[in-house]
Order: sequence, then C-alpha cells, then structure tokens
Amino acid sequence: MKEHTVSVERALSLCLVLSAFALGAGCASSDLESEVPEAPVREGQERPGDPTSEDTDLPYDEDGGFTDEDGGFTDEDGGSTGEDGGGGCGDLACAFGETRCAGESIESCEEGPDGCPRWGSATTCPGEEVCAGGRCQIVNGCVDGDRDGYGPGCVNGPDCDDADSARNSGSQEICDGKDNDCNNMIDDGIPGVGDTCTSGQGVCEEPGQTVCDSTGQILCDAQAGTPEAEVCDGLDNDCNGTPDDGITCTAPACAQDNQEPNNSIQSAFLTGANAPVLGLTCQSDLEYYTLDAAVGVPHRINVSFPHGVSDQDLVLFENGVEVQRADSVTDHEQLVFTPRAGTVYTAQVTNPSGATTFHRLTVTPDWDCTSEDEFSPNHSAAQQAFLLKNWLAPAHMCSGGDDWYVLGQVTAGERVFVDAFFRAGFFDSGADLDMDLYANYDGDTTIERVVESVELFSDESIEYTATGTTLLYVHIYAAGGGSNDYDIGWTTQ
Repeated sequence: MKEHTVSVERALSLCLVLSAFALGAGCASSDLESEVPEAPVREGQERPGDPTSEDTDLPYDEDGGFTDEDGGFTDEDGGSTGEDGGGGCGDLACAFGETRCAGESIESCEEGPDGCPRWGSATTCPGEEVCAGGRCQIVNGCVDGDRDGYGPGCVNGPDCDDADSARNSGSQEICDGKDNDCNNMIDDGIPGVGDTCTSGQGVCEEPGQTVCDSTGQILCDAQAGTPEAEVCDGLDNDCNGTPDDGITCTAPACAQDNQEPNNSIQSAFLTGANAPVLGLTCQSDLEYYTLDAAVGVPHRINVSFPHGVSDQDLVLFENGVEVQRADSVTDHEQLVFTPRAGTVYTAQVTNPSGATTFHRLTVTPDWDCTSEDEFSPNHSAAQQAFLLKNWLAPAHMCSGGDDWYVLGQVTAGERVFVDAFFRAGFFDSGADLDMDLYANYDGDTTIERVVESVELFSDESIEYTATGTTLLYVHIYAAGGGSNDYDIGWTTQ
C-alpha cells in the first residue's frame, strides 16, 4: 500500500467537506497527525481500500479531493467547486413529481437542462375537469367543458353550449346569429331582427326575414331565385326589374310563353291555387293547364284577356272528359268546380279567332265574395296582381275589400297614366271607389304613396311623372266599404 502524507491545512479542508455531508462528526487541528493512520477493521468487515489508490470506490479524486454524485467538486486545496457548496442546484424550486395549479391549468415538477428540478409548462385539464388542489378533477359535480362557470351541476346555472364560453344562461343576447342567453331563441330582442323582407326582384323575388350574421350585421335570409331569359309573358323573367324588356310583345311566336309546349292534355302545364299564369295563344294554338286543387273545396277558374284583340273560351276536363264550358263573347270566362278524390282536372283555353293574344288564368279556392274577379287574391300589397300595360281589365271590388296591382318598372321622366272606371251615379248601388299610386325608389321592403285620386262619385284618374327608376303599385278601395265592378288600365308616355 502506498503511504500518503496530508498537511494540517488540507486535513482541515477535508474534514470540513466531510462534515458538510454528515460523513464526520467534526475535526480539530490538535487531533490531526502528520500521517493518516490505517482505519481499524471491525470484525466481520473488510477495510475499504486506500483513498489514494486507483481502484477505490470512494468519492475522492486523484489528489484526495472530494467529489459528490451531483457534480460538486473540491479542488486540490480542498475547496468546493459547486456553486452551492453542495449538489449544485441551490434552493430547490420543487420536488420531482410535485404538481400545482396555474389558473385552469396544471404544472408538474420536471428535470431541467442542468439536471435540477423545475416547474414545467402548463397543461390544460382534460374534458370537464378543472385544476383544484394541485390536480385535475371535477369539482362538486359541476360539468363545465368551456370553463365559463356554467353547466350541469354548476352553481351559476345551465350552459346551452359547453364548447363556447360566450353562450350560457348568464350571457346577454347580442347580434351574432347565436343563442347567447340559452333561451332557445336566436338574436331575440335585437331591434330590426325578425322583420319580413325579400331578396331579388321579378320572378326571382323570394320572401324571408331579417337575421344577424356572425359579424353582427342585420341582413335578409331570403335566397333570390335564378334569373331566366326574358319571354313575352308580362313577367320580369331576367330579374332586372323590368318585365318583357329587350323583346317585342306585339306579335310574338305562339311558342314564346313559359308554358309551352302545353298544346295537349298529356303536356298540360301544372298550376296551383292562387298562382296566376300568363299565357299566349295564336292561330289554332290550344293551351292546357293541369289544376292542382284540394279535394272537396270549391274552386273557381277565371280567364281574362284583352277583348279588343280576340275572344277566348274556357273548357274544363275531368280525367280527360269535357265536363264544363264557358264561351261567352262579351266577358271574361269563369267556371266553378269542386274536385273529387282520384280525379285529374285540366283547363283548356281556346282562341276562336286565331289572333295572337294574351290571357291570364287563375285558380281560386274559398273566394271572399261571389263576384270576386280573376285577379284574386290581391287584397294586400304582398299579394298584388300584375297588370299588363295598355290592357284595360275588368275587376270587382268586394264589400269592405282592397285590390292591389303592380304595374311594372318605370324610369326617371317617364309619364304614367292610370284609370279606374266604375258605376258612380248618386242613385247607383255601386260603392264609390278611390285610388292611390305607390312607388319604391329605394328598393326596400316598404312602398311609399306618391299620388292619390279621391273624386266623389266619379271615375278615378292619376297622372304621374317618375323621378327615378321604381316599381309602381296601385291600390283600389271602396270609400264606404261597399262593392262595385270596375275596369282598370295604365299606360306610359
């Protein structure tokens, strides 16, 4: 064994280091000898190797300095090289495996790059759990997935969307297309939301209501229809606000209406109640319409047309067999029928003269009065009937009723003339009728009255010059609430 001599100063340093790790009870300079004595061997033990030998297992370096397992070293003079004089980690931030809450998240104590314990990154508790007492758990049975304090078993109350913290029974309703306050109504109580509205114009116009979008804007949820090619039928097929624009309707081809080909019962055009159809006939052309009518309900078929062009007749078929006919030469045609179960009804419009002319066919169930006209139902601004220009049409005012017509679109500077002719004598039983003209320059859902004609016991006439592009509407009403027959027409210059 190689002997090793230790100075007094080095022995003192070594003793201090050993004391710091509780490996020795203490040292005094007077107790040290110039040579290190061999350690006694107790019975049943082997004496440890020499600390200075190369095969020692004790924590000494080559020069007899102490080194611990955590990286603390003593230099050759016995001084510690660890920053804390011990394990090198200073005051410990946490103990490995320890957890703590950080708001709604949980942090765990983990080993850092220097090998010392430290708090790791925060992790959100899963599902419906919250961090309490240093661990993720469901507290007091409250199920709160979005952590807004609301949900089943929560003291604040229920939650209608546990994935959206902005929606719960304590939230205030805002305009965003959501049920914020969880009362099963979306955007309720927001001014301007839920009003009726329309989108599109002409045949593309569709009804809807105002709603909130996700940005807080109020808009109409109606989806406008798809524009089609303009045809000569008195309608705005291309949805640009002007019926029959860009085409000539004075002498159109017989196949130019929307219902063609419908010149046989087998190819009849399907039409339903209160859905007026504008058709076209010429030469020997016949128009057939299959009627979608409710069983057991009385229905009336009306066919109106310009009498100055050509007379037209109306025939009703039941399962392909003729059952009724209206063929007067002085009036529009009308038939009344009550559909039976298992029966198909078809209306035929004929043109005895062969001249090219229009007709308007309407099927009306449960009409308001026995003399109701072919424009019914048109008793409100929302149910207005289209009135062809340059066509003086006969109509009827029911007692206490109102009739509405849409005339079409006019442009700035265009002069409009509207006339209503009726029985107006003092001793005549017919009620006095009045007439208003409405416009819609701003294109919204509200029309504004621009001219009125309220002559006492006299026909009504209106002359009006448009100040911009607008659709025009006519309102006919009985001043005393009575009934009367009348003719109505309009033209422009």
